[in-house]
Amino acid sequence: MNTCMVSLSLDVQDLIQNYLPEYTCANKKTKFEEALRIYKNQTGNIGVSRWKFTGGKLPLMKNAVNVQFRDDYFCYDDKDSADTKVYYLNYADPNLFGYYDSDLFAQDEIQTLEHPLLGSVMEYIDKNETEQLKSLTEEDGEPTPYIVEGAPYWLKVVTNPVLPTGEVLNLYGRNFCRASKEILDIAVTPVVEEKKNNIIAMAAPALGQGEYKRKQIEQILKAVIAAFSAAVSLTRGKKCVIHTGNWGAGAFGNNRELIYLAQLLGASAAGGAELVFHAINADDFAVAQKKFDDWKGSADFAECVDFFVSQHYLWGNGDGN
Repeated sequence: MNTCMVSLSLDVQDLIQNYLPEYTCANKKTKFEEALRIYKNQTGNIGVSRWKFTGGKLPLMKNAVNVQFRDDYFCYDDKDSADTKVYYLNYADPNLFGYYDSDLFAQDEIQTLEHPLLGSVMEYIDKNETEQLKSLTEEDGEPTPYIVEGAPYWLKVVTNPVLPTGEVLNLYGRNFCRASKEILDIAVTPVVEEKKNNIIAMAAPALGQGEYKRKQIEQILKAVIAAFSAAVSLTRGKKCVIHTGNWGAGAFGNNRELIYLAQLLGASAAGGAELVFHAINADDFAVAQKKFDDWKGSADFAECVDFFVSQHYLWGNGDGN
């Protein structure tokens, strides 16, 4: 269902010595430098691979998809084991980790602060660009999702910290980069033990209007099928668990039901990856689940797209973050 465009193994110490993140947001820079003092001697390697969808003529078989639900956002308490490999979604921009350094602080930017060497991965790619190796999760209108294996987890971020007074703050969006040092020290803390996470970075189309065009649906399905199939192949026979949620349904304004259904279908096409959905809309998911249950599989990719087009999905509104 997909092809690996490029695969690299990056040395953590080389990234620390030669490709440090370059922040324009002072608060991000401060917290990163605090973490670096702790983890500057960390060793190991980070796997980086870029993928594209190539399964247009192949049938999409119906596979059972085990689903779990959580009310929280990613806290990275689920980890690899002897028989399981765990991935966390990055709700990517078409530019891979493109705003990690900026005043923005939505899901992508939160995750890249928690795993600062994701910024180093972007810096490495930009400084060593080739025809296949580009910091793009989408190129010429075609999805090219990335998988990053073993990204060091340095900082735990709480976007709704509780002050000693009992006041609950909201650091989402642009609020984080306006926060005082006292608030930052409560909201962002070093991870005590050495941990690593696997990241799937894929971009959804953004800010459409009216009914979805066929090309937009194709883009969504190609991204999830290519990325989830890649994740399964990289588990090398282990169980594949993917933590996800409202991918593309925040700032990009995508229809939640469509996004849930696409991810169910992507996990099915990948061979039955297990999905853990975080903080989703239960009503929209219930409808998506029913439509997935009714889907019989498709003779090829075009027939699958026909199924989505027949639902007449409408775009939502971006939340501005």
